[in-house]
Formats: sequence, structure tokens, C-alpha cells
Amino acid sequence: MGSTTFSASYVLDHFTPTLGELQWGLAREWIKPADCVAICLAKMNSGAQLEDVEERVGLLLSDELEEVSAILGIDGQDAVDPEAPEAELWKYLAVRQAVDTLPGFEDQLEAFADLWCDFDHDAELAGLVRFLPPPEGAAVGLPAMKQRLDKYLADSAEHLKDNRP
Repeated sequence: MGSTTFSASYVLDHFTPTLGELQWGLAREWIKPADCVAICLAKMNSGAQLEDVEERVGLLLSDELEEVSAILGIDGQDAVDPEAPEAELWKYLAVRQAVDTLPGFEDQLEAFADLWCDFDHDAELAGLVRFLPPPEGAAVGLPAMKQRLDKYLADSAEHLKDNRP
């Protein structure tokens, strides 16, 4: 399970999730059913091309939220691969949110260690975990970690932007 959840507005401020990303995020509890509905509704309102299930979710009423997982075919987080391509959006958002909301780099580093665990010891996040050695050939110390963080955010945002449908 994710150590945090994201509001629909936070997600949409950064990227519009694909159906697979919505399914992954909901299964891992990174977003709540109500936020899933809001995202699907926003996609509908923007005129985006939707899958049938996204349209069904976007039209749910607030007293029908328990149906979101079933409509999206979510059986639980155990079946969700933390290394699936759909995880990239949520990993980026989690790191971005830590940077946006935590007051100092030390607090952010603590959050990155939790995220490294949430994403099954992800290699991309390992360079941001204080108690792990730096990537091979990389510089050591907090300034180097800050550079790796800035590079991760820039590269991930660019990759996600370039790979939107």
C-alpha cells in the first residue's frame, strides 16, 4: 500500500492517468474511489478518449463509490506489480509530493526511504535513500543526492509527458 494518497486535483495538476494507471493506483490505494471518479469525470469533460469502464466510473454517484473497484476490475493490491509501467506515474507523484510538501531535504530523504520500500526497493529511488550506497560511479553526500533528485524529477516528468496517449 502506498504511504500516502493523492487527490484527483493533485494527480491532474501533473498528468492525466491512463486506465492502467488508474487501476494500478486504486489497487495499491494511492487514490481513493472518489478521486478515481473525479479523474474519470475530468477526462470526460476534457473530451479525452475514454475506455468504456472509465466512462462508467465517471458517471457514478457519490453513493455508488463502492462499485469503482469492481468496474475497474480491481481484485486487490496483491496482484499489482510494483515494477509495471503503470507504477511510474505513482512513483513520480509520490516523490514530487514529498518535495512539494515536506519542509526540508532531510524530511524528504526520510520519505524517499519509505517510498523505496513501497516500490519494492526500486533502483531509481535507491540513489535517494540515505542509508544505501550511491549508484555506481555517482558522487556521495547530500548535494549529490539533491542532484540525483532533481535529475529523477526532470527525467521522469519528461518520460511521462512523452509517453502520454
